[in-house]
Formats: sequence, C-alpha cells, structure tokens
Amino acid sequence: MVIQTLEKSYVVVKRCGTEDGAERFICRDGETGGLVTLLRVKDRQVIASVMEYVPSEVPDKIFTDFKGCFVDGAYFCMAMEYHEGMTLGQRLERENSALEERLEVMHKLLEKAVLLKLPWYFFWDALDPAQVVVSSSLEVEFNYRLRELGRLSVCGRDQAYGRLAGLMRRLFQREFSRQVVPELEEFCRELESASDRYENCLEVYRRYREISEGIAALPPEELKSPRTRPFRLWERVKRGAAGARKLAALLLLTAAVVYLIFTVRQVGLPGERQKVFRYIGTLEITE
Repeated sequence: MVIQTLEKSYVVVKRCGTEDGAERFICRDGETGGLVTLLRVKDRQVIASVMEYVPSEVPDKIFTDFKGCFVDGAYFCMAMEYHEGMTLGQRLERENSALEERLEVMHKLLEKAVLLKLPWYFFWDALDPAQVVVSSSLEVEFNYRLRELGRLSVCGRDQAYGRLAGLMRRLFQREFSRQVVPELEEFCRELESASDRYENCLEVYRRYREISEGIAALPPEELKSPRTRPFRLWERVKRGAAGARKLAALLLLTAAVVYLIFTVRQVGLPGERQKVFRYIGTLEITE
C-alpha cells in the first residue's frame, strides 16, 4: 500500500491499527528512505483542531521530528519521524541499569526536548516509556503515537509536567522506595503541583541537571540508606546514644579501677585506719 501526496510517496511497512478515530501506519519515505509514523484522520472536528494548532504551535524548522501534514482524499494526514531501537520501557523491564545510566537517560531526554523545542502536546505524547528510544550510547529519540488529537489545544504545560514526573518516578523507582534521592522526589512534587516555578522545558532541564550532578557526586555509601531529614536526625540521635553508652562504660570501668586500687591500699593499713563501708546507698552491708 502506498499513500501518495503531490510531493511525496509513503510506502506502508506496518499498519498499527485504529485508535481515537485515527489510523496509524509505519511508512517508509519514498524519497529519503527514512521511516515515519503516519496518522490518517477523517473526523472533521479533529482535522479543524489540528489545522488550527499546527501552523501556530509547531516550529517546523526546529521541531525536525515533524515531517508535515497533507490531504489524502477524504483523509487528513500527519507524518512524524519514526526511530527503531530498544525503548526505555524495554530497558527497564530487561536490564538492571545503574543509577548513573538512568540519570544520564533523563538528562538526554530533557536535552532532546529542549533542542527540538517540543510543543506541549507533542512533549506529553512522547513521554511514554514505550515511545522513548534509547541507544547503546544512551542517546534518546522520540516516537509519537499522536493520541487524543482533540487535546491538541488544551494539552499544556501542567499535563506535560505531570507525565514527566510520572516517567521520573518509574525511572528512579528503586531510589524513591529507599528514599535515597530526596532532592529528585521534591523535584517531581514540584512538577506535579502545577505551579509556575518552571515556565518552560529549558528551566526544567537546568534544574534537573543541577540535581542530577549533585546526586552523581555523592559517595556510594551515601546512597545506601535514606537521606531524608527525619532519617538523618534519627541517625545522629543513634550515634549520640552510642557515644553516651561508650562514655558511661568508660566511667564505670574507671570507677571500678579506682575502687580496686583503694581496696588494695586499705588491706595494707592497720585495722583502726582502714575505712570500712557499711552502706551502699540505703543498703546495709553485713559481715
């Protein structure tokens, strides 16, 4: 099957089915040989929404994953670059990646979003572990399913940040469960709170880089136990208690040695000069 436009032809490699009233195909560009995800829509209301959104929100010279829109008979089509390879979801299921690698993957993901200047809807759509492609060198590419096209005009920063926080929680699930990266947990809560702290993806990228560099610089032993404030306070209390126990033991030992020396010296004195202890507190010592 070939989907033809005035300028291009797309050879269908795989039909991915129909979702949200839109047909999805993996196609090969007849001119460049590259793969694209091609979405074909017939719903006029959705088409109107897309045609209103794309010219004003999609920076086609920067957002190079976007390959264009065209009409195919009664259908409106949108083409997005498609990348082959292992997805982040597959990596998380099959591999026990080190924290350093996962920190770098998230760094590359945010860096890619900034470089592409991803519009909010496309950022939201791409933040699915099954659509984030990670190479062996930890380079990141996005695939797009273009779900819920009716959300184009209403999917904004808060929705994208919420999905980003969810992806981080999955990526760093082990560390979050052990409470060893409280800075990253706080960052996720900030993203989920729908606040105005991070106006755009570049600010998110800068803050994440600052946090991840701090985590990467920690000694390995620092990441073996929770780093939350209550836990750290409890650890200090325990260390203080251990020190107090050692001091008490030392004082008790010193007192025992002093008493032993005192007792030995008393044995050598005449009877009338010996000091005899008849009470320990209120307890009388009988002979």
